[in-house]
Amino acid sequence: MSSGFYQQFFRIYSRGVLLRQMFRSSARTSQRSNNMFNNSAAMIITPLAFQMLILNNQHNLSQCEEAPRQDRIRGNYENKIRFFSPPEKIFETFASSKNEKGDLVMSYSDFFRALTPYNHSEIKDSKPYFDKYKPDILKVADSNGDGVISFPEFFFFITILQMPLGLIHKEFTKHVKEGGKMNQDEFSKTLTTLRKKTLLGTKQINKGMVPDARLISATEDDFSQTNNEICNQLFKNKTLFSYEDFINFRDELKIALRHYEFHQYEVNEENDSISMEDFTKSLMVCLPYKEAHMYIKRVHELKLDGEVSFKEFLAFQRFIDDVDHIKEKVLVYRYITLDQLKSLCKEFCEEDEFCKKENVQINPKQVEALVRLLDLDGNGQLDHDEVIGVLDQRQLLGQGKENELKEAIESSFKKVVQWFRETLGI
Repeated sequence: MSSGFYQQFFRIYSRGVLLRQMFRSSARTSQRSNNMFNNSAAMIITPLAFQMLILNNQHNLSQCEEAPRQDRIRGNYENKIRFFSPPEKIFETFASSKNEKGDLVMSYSDFFRALTPYNHSEIKDSKPYFDKYKPDILKVADSNGDGVISFPEFFFFITILQMPLGLIHKEFTKHVKEGGKMNQDEFSKTLTTLRKKTLLGTKQINKGMVPDARLISATEDDFSQTNNEICNQLFKNKTLFSYEDFINFRDELKIALRHYEFHQYEVNEENDSISMEDFTKSLMVCLPYKEAHMYIKRVHELKLDGEVSFKEFLAFQRFIDDVDHIKEKVLVYRYITLDQLKSLCKEFCEEDEFCKKENVQINPKQVEALVRLLDLDGNGQLDHDEVIGVLDQRQLLGQGKENELKEAIESSFKKVVQWFRETLGI
């Protein structure tokens, strides 16, 4: 609580006491009046002080959350859809138009927004981004070239992002005669099989036909056709596809998505960088969803300085993708120091293909920001309880437990209704 609050509290309280004393001196002959004012003074002073307490807390809260309230409500609701819902619901939520058949379809902007978590900042119009940048990955995502993303096309890329690498690697190793490579037909059939083993594949409400065909129409034949069309793009100028080709394709998709995510913050165009505070907000997707509010408040309280370039941003995201190497140290030693974490980052950059190719190192201030964010007891290192069960890989679409969906959606829906009532008076 700020000292200004206490000063104002005691100022009002003192004035109330003074008024009571003045009234007592002028009303000594009337015991009834004196008692009545004593009660009235208490009734007046206490609510005034309490109201100041509420206003002060609201002021502190507003300082910790810079995004407009309506954006926070919308962003948190969309994150709950992304992380907890089946694929049909995710597609229905973010798709903004319909095709000639009346089926819901995504614009390129819808597609990227659905795959990118809310960044706890003011929501920006993404049209200027796509006017300036033309991600090559869209040539593959929009497999039939109709200018929009259908549900099967959307689901194909979810499969690519969520497919366990060990599982796809095992499939490639089965093709010994081809040197661990697949032809187009084999690769398409493998993706069809593995699609149902991803997180969202297991959550798909109906494996044969999605619900409510008035909004989303897709059969197994539609999925197969989309697989074939996208594979036609992937197999241009090649007859065989290796595991390394798959990894490169998935990395290309991740880079495109993270470039979009990076530019949803306020970017310094002179050096293509974002603030250290915005970078730290991007780590919210690696922390427990229910604790996001507390950590966002810490981000603002820490008053982080410095800037992060896109290459540094991407390098750190790649580093945190393999968060297990941090957890392993914590499990062994029960803590990890700032210097140890910096050493891990240095070792990672020396081995990572992207970092070597782009000659980029993780900014030490990025590591310091992570430690300061998670170091709740302020001892300068990350202890067991500050990492284990807290820091994790980036949440994937549909990663949340199904029994959490109802509670999550209902909570956000109530906040949306409340905001409409307060803002629009309805």
